[in-house]
Amino acid sequence: MSPKLTFPKDKVIAAALEITREQGLGSVSARTVSKILKSSVAPIYSCFKSTDEMKKAVLKMAHNILIEYSTKDYTDKIFLNIGVGFVRFARDEKNLFRALFLEENNFNDISMDFFEFIKYRMSLDTDFSDMPEEEVGKLFMDMWTYVNGLASMICVGIQKENSDQYLIQNLARVGAAIITSYVGKFDSPDDVVVNV
Repeated sequence: MSPKLTFPKDKVIAAALEITREQGLGSVSARTVSKILKSSVAPIYSCFKSTDEMKKAVLKMAHNILIEYSTKDYTDKIFLNIGVGFVRFARDEKNLFRALFLEENNFNDISMDFFEFIKYRMSLDTDFSDMPEEEVGKLFMDMWTYVNGLASMICVGIQKENSDQYLIQNLARVGAAIITSYVGKFDSPDDVVVNV
């Protein structure tokens, strides 16, 4: 009798992530993951009790990738970097973005984790240190509406221009207009130091 084949959980998640990147989260199943790992479905179910549990692990991994994008220093502005990173993620990781933000699923807590991350990062940005928390929340929602719209348009191919330079200039311009409506004078988009 041959030994029972097993895989580390992270290897199963990596295979499911690969499927999601190429085909979308809807294509993730024990059968499709087992094909990549060249095994039966039994080792997959030894790691995850259900396909939903495996999909949730994939979305958590996608969330971690999004955090990496959103913490890079594209400019000298923390808040702008979050937006640029979010839109770059939508551009570069279309199926992961769709799975997290455009498709209906039972894992809204993962998206909520990203909102909490943004609020935390905003608290580190000295541009908002004098703003009341309620105003910061309103600012966040106004910017989120715009940034998510732009990211979605780029993800689905409606917005064709998506270079890093375009993203930085566009988000800096719109961000300056929205932020100015909350805090008065704000740096001109031309004053932003670009690191890309």
